[in-house]
This record gives sequence, C-alpha cells and structure tokens, in this order.
Amino acid sequence: HTHFEYALPNEHSTAYFEARLAYLPDQHQIVAVIRNITERKEYEKNLLSQAQRAKVLLELPKLADTLKTEKEFLQTALKKIELLTGSTLSFIHLLNEDEDSIELVAWSESGPNSYCTIVTDKHYPIKQAGIWADAFRKRHPIMVNNPKNTSMQGLPEGQSKLNRFISLPVMSKDKVKMLVGVGNKHQVYTDADLETVQLIANEIWRTAQNRRTNLHLRKLA
Repeated sequence: HTHFEYALPNEHSTAYFEARLAYLPDQHQIVAVIRNITERKEYEKNLLSQAQRAKVLLELPKLADTLKTEKEFLQTALKKIELLTGSTLSFIHLLNEDEDSIELVAWSESGPNSYCTIVTDKHYPIKQAGIWADAFRKRHPIMVNNPKNTSMQGLPEGQSKLNRFISLPVMSKDKVKMLVGVGNKHQVYTDADLETVQLIANEIWRTAQNRRTNLHLRKLA
C-alpha cells in the first residue's frame, strides 16, 4: 500500500488530493483511489493562519517595548504582515492632521534581489497618490487582484512595481491616521488576507500610540 498527498496550484487557488495505491498480486493490477481533500487542507490552513495571527498580535506590544525607535517597530511589524499574507512587499503611510498630505514611513520588500528600507521625510499630497491610496479616499479597504485593468501610477519614487495588493485605512475619531498595504503575493489575495492585514494594522496603530504616550510620560517623570 502506498499513500501520498499532492497539490495542483494555479494563479487563483490550490487544489489538494490524497492518493492511495494498492497492488493486487493475484490480478497483477494496481488500484488507485484519489480523493479531493482541498476543503480539509483549507480548514487546516485557516486554523494555522489564525494561530499565527494571534501570536503576532500578542508580540506587537513586546516589540514596541524592546525596539529602540518607532520606525524599527513599524518595519518589524510590516515583515510579520508579509509573512502572514504571503506578500513580497508592504508599506505604511501616515496621514497629517488635515488629511491632505501623506508620509511614507516604511516600505519593506522580501526576496533575493530586494531590500528593506525605512523612508523618512517623504511628504507629498495625497491627491498625487495612485489607486493604492483609494483606501484613504473611500474610507474602506481596497483589494486588487487584476492589475492589468487598473492603473498603478502614483507610487512613491524609486519603489518597485506594485501588482496585486491590499491597501486599507486605520481610522481614529472619523479620520484616517494610517494606510497599511501589502502587495505582490504570488496568488490572489483573499478576504482572510484582508482581515489579517486589518487586524494587525489596527494593533500596530494602537501599540504605536501607547508607545508614544509611555515615552511622553517617562520624560515628564
């Protein structure tokens, strides 16, 4: 008896199968039974993803306490979002109080020929930003999986081409305070990916604000 599992990936999803082979010596035949186990694999994958996401949510406050600067904290948090969503790049922008200009705080990329960088003092009008900034304009998440039909103009100067992506706002008192995005996943983004980015982004903002408050209180002490 032989038992094995295999996957058949495509651009949109991956199908999983289980195969069982048995040799019947009396009949000189091999009998094969193949079963689609995609639903089971997706369930297991979702459980693992939720556990990993919960772990990151617990880690963020500890990272804020141990890393020296806010930018280091944001950069580290971005890398964790990339890993959770299978993305190869991520970014964080902060909005000014008037919501008319945007600051690129962190841009992270993964891969053998890519880099990780923290960009400061990169302020520019929000109206010059491309479709990825529609999350600010529309006040809700944007998920694009078919970039061929979409203009990707308006990226920060010097940054890599953005293919499929998720971009979403973090709100506070009816204002957009931060835009967080991930991009260039090898397969399409899903609603589960969007939920993960939103949960982690909200916690990043909350943790960063708590960190600022604590630092301010220490200076006053």
